[in-house]
Amino acid sequence: MDFVTYQTIKVRFHESICYITFHRPGANNTINDRLIEECLHVLEQCETTVTVVVLEGLPEVFCFGADFQEIYQEIKRGRKDAHSPEPLYDLWLKLQTG
Repeated sequence: MDFVTYQTIKVRFHESICYITFHRPGANNTINDRLIEECLHVLEQCETTVTVVVLEGLPEVFCFGADFQEIYQEIKRGRKDAHSPEPLYDLWLKLQTG
């Protein structure tokens, strides 16, 4: 598997296990579009070689949910169509069906 550096997650592999650690400490690991994109990218790379995916948080917080601050800022900038829920649904489906 190719080594890729991500902005919002850290990824490591051990045999057929993929560990995805949410890594947005300044935002309490809230979920934003970038985190969703990066998780989907990792899961696509894992399709043929990984049998288990483990989601991890930071010692202080696993995940505070959606990044409402970022959503608010995007709306304030006039991007009312930003943050479609479909990519998040795709991520959940991918995690469920592997």
